[in-house]
This record gives sequence, structure tokens and C-alpha cells, in this order.
Amino acid sequence: MTVRDDRVVRDALERIGLALTSGNAGAVADLWDVPGLVLADQGVRAIGSRAEVAAFFEQAIHAYRERGTPRAVPDDVRVTWVTDRIAAVSVDWIGRDAQGGEREREGSFYLMRVGDDGVARVQVAMGRAGG
Repeated sequence: MTVRDDRVVRDALERIGLALTSGNAGAVADLWDVPGLVLADQGVRAIGSRAEVAAFFEQAIHAYRERGTPRAVPDDVRVTWVTDRIAAVSVDWIGRDAQGGEREREGSFYLMRVGDDGVARVQVAMGRAGG
């Protein structure tokens, strides 16, 4: 199966943003593959289940709303295909307030894999400096 279609990756990111905005942590988790990894300067965390992903994003959604940024929008998406089904993805996530104004921006880097169902899912995630 050859994919190498940036639209598949962009669609997954848009769906993640919509799920975050609507407060649906389960829908975010559906766009993660397990086992997965989260890498940070502080260490590495293995992700063994989508329930773990959902629990993390339930907390993140709450924190975003407390900061006044209930909308999450992917921006400046850069996709590099590593293989036919694995993409290295750099994205800025814009936190928008209820009126649509940009309140914050954070950078992320993902390794995403396109499954047999044609959906790109995050396999490895890390924050990216400069977001």
C-alpha cells in the first residue's frame, strides 16, 4: 500500500483539532496508535492504550479552557514522508479564544503512520521548540 498523501496527515490533524475544540478526548485518542511514545527533555513515556491518551487529553482540554483557549487549530504543517506509510510531521497548534483570536501557539513533532484503513495516526509525539 502506497500512501504518501499529505492530505491524509492534514485531515488527521484537523480531526484532532476539532476533537480538542469539542472536548472529545476519546476522538483524539482514536487518532493515536498504540503502543506509542511521548518524548520530552524530561524523559520518555510509553503509551500502552488509547484510554491513556484519552485521560491525558481530558486534562489538557480542561487546562486549555481554563487558559481561555478552547479552540485548537493546526497551522504551518510540514510533512516529510519517511516511508510510504510513515510521515514525520511538524505542526504549530494555535490556541484560539472564543472570538477566534490567537492566544497561544505550541509546536509539536509527530511520527504518524497510515493504517490499513487509510487513517494517519500519531505513533510518536514530542514538543517542538519554536512553536
